[in-house]
Amino acid sequence: MCMVINNINTLFINSLFNTHTIQVLKHTIHQTAINFQHILYTMHHTPYILPLFFVGFLSTL
Repeated sequence: MCMVINNINTLFINSLFNTHTIQVLKHTIHQTAINFQHILYTMHHTPYILPLFFVGFLSTL
């Protein structure tokens, strides 16, 4: 009986952990999407940033 309760507890904890992990992943993906949109918006409204960004990118290579 004790073994069964232990297994149920483990399953419960695992499912909680998985739910939390999925939430964190969703949040991270959402943030990345927002940041990406923000960058695109900025680039759209300030076209001269693109060449600067490109030069900066090349200099890091």
